[in-house]
Amino acid sequence: MCIRDRVTRSTLGAPVEAAGSIAFNERDQAIVQARATGYVERLHVRATLDRVAKGQPLADIYVPDWVAAQEEFLSLRRMQAGRAGPTVDWVDWLDAARQRMRLAGMNDEQIRVVETKGTLQPRITLTAPIGGVLVELLVREGMTVMPGATLFRINGLSTVWANAEVPETQVSMLRIGGMVEARTPALPGRVFKGRVQAILPEVSLVTRTLRARIELANSPAGTREQLVPGMFVSVLLGAPARPVLTVPTEAVIQTGRRAVVMLAEGEGRFRPVEIEIGAESNGLTEIRSGLQAGQKVVVSGQFLLDSESSLRGTATRMQDATSAPELDKMSGEYSGDGRIEALGRDAVTLSHGPIPSLKWGAMTMDFLVPATGLPQGLKTGQRVRFAFTLGKDSQPVLTRIETGSSPATPGADGKKP
Repeated sequence: MCIRDRVTRSTLGAPVEAAGSIAFNERDQAIVQARATGYVERLHVRATLDRVAKGQPLADIYVPDWVAAQEEFLSLRRMQAGRAGPTVDWVDWLDAARQRMRLAGMNDEQIRVVETKGTLQPRITLTAPIGGVLVELLVREGMTVMPGATLFRINGLSTVWANAEVPETQVSMLRIGGMVEARTPALPGRVFKGRVQAILPEVSLVTRTLRARIELANSPAGTREQLVPGMFVSVLLGAPARPVLTVPTEAVIQTGRRAVVMLAEGEGRFRPVEIEIGAESNGLTEIRSGLQAGQKVVVSGQFLLDSESSLRGTATRMQDATSAPELDKMSGEYSGDGRIEALGRDAVTLSHGPIPSLKWGAMTMDFLVPATGLPQGLKTGQRVRFAFTLGKDSQPVLTRIETGSSPATPGADGKKP
């Protein structure tokens, strides 16, 4: 029994629900490096994933190379104060000494400390440039560090990423910048707001989903109330509503290379129609071309077809069912019209029309040579009339083949005359 439904114009744009997990926002990241060769005298943080605040001390480093540069600068300051020589251009000399301190790895703030205090400052305290979590700790007390070496990597937690797995049939309903709401079982009742930042160009071969990267504003509350990497979330992604032509999703037959629906034409007749489909939501599929509003399609009870040849065979059987002769079950022999595509020693390749009694569509296939052999004069490209039986493993075996047939009549077959 076939159940039919009409092609209607509906509004697609219901929110898309997806599951995902929290990850660090890789754009909210800071790296702390050594600017000069030195020795780690004291480490203020001890383990990865420790929380740090902006400006918090991370490590004290003793830098021997700074001593000579600072001594030179302070000596010039003392000579200037004593006015050792009237012809000396003290301003240029002091600027050159400051430049040597910069080349040694000191910044302007550290140079100002040396000038203000007038004493050597061979140690530097590295501080956290942002607040967040220490994701990399690559130094220990007593280690020697070189210029450019990465010592700490810090990730902020003011915003996080939620990587949501969205079915590929619903990705077209999303838009960059769209509003998102996220919830997690770890924080009942809490709703986190965010936006779609990117739709990553990669489809999972296992789940057939694309990953939507969502940036969420994290709560500034205590540790136990914040979103942290690895936490499961369910997200609700808003999609813009739009009126489109739709059919029930179960009415669409996808053969691999195309999408088809069975169109009900009345009086018990059906016709396969190739369509172009779009987004899918709430059991409805968008139809971009191939159908018109008001037409009826088969929703359930339609033939499930797995190849283009069987699809054409189904259409032929529907349209010409009254003209197909019954199978001669006693003889088990069938006939048809076709064209010779190749001649072999043990088999003949024929392209033939549909054979309804076997529910075969038009196709090209091999037939085993009859036991008596092939008649003389057969050539590739000739039109032939043939008869065959089904042998072992349903392999077709020719019983008769002759040339000079009229053009093949779709669906013509029967028992051997």
